[in-house]
Amino acid sequence: DESFDIRGYLDVLSRYKWIVLAVVLLAFLSTLVFSLKETPVYRATGHVEVSQQPIRVTNFGTFASQADPREIMQTQVALIKSKTLAIRVIKRLDLDKNPSYNPALAPKSKGSTGVRSLFSKWENDVTGFIEQSLAGKNKKAPPFLSPQQALQQSIAGRITQNIKAKPLRGTSVISISYSSPDPRLASMIVNATIQE
Repeated sequence: DESFDIRGYLDVLSRYKWIVLAVVLLAFLSTLVFSLKETPVYRATGHVEVSQQPIRVTNFGTFASQADPREIMQTQVALIKSKTLAIRVIKRLDLDKNPSYNPALAPKSKGSTGVRSLFSKWENDVTGFIEQSLAGKNKKAPPFLSPQQALQQSIAGRITQNIKAKPLRGTSVISISYSSPDPRLASMIVNATIQE
């Protein structure tokens, strides 16, 4: 007859208490390091209503468009996520002059210390390796782009990756959100996207 013997389990735990304590401590410390290293990301959200305007062909009257409302909404979502609109937002907000988007303007750090800096070099190396692997080695902007245009294309790529647009079901409203470590910047990009 095998029954549940709690004393047996307690004996095993007491024999291996240092190993158990080390595993728990290691899990706690790794979670703490990850939490301290992680940059908070803020999401700004706005809404825009898409209304279908009747087409005025003559002075005598208007005609309602026969376009499918779902197609209209999907077209608007695609336009919101486009690089063309992103470049207009960049110009409106002068994001090419913002150190968060222009590495040439970013302040140079002078040997920072602390837990965050322990992983900084490793993170940059890994990120660079992954970006090169995904994009192809030595991929650069096409030679016909000026440095300013290449910077705008790079920023537009970041914006289109971080902007989300989706139609709200059963309405003619599109929800637009943008994620960024800077809450003010996230809000400005959403508002500029809506205004454009």
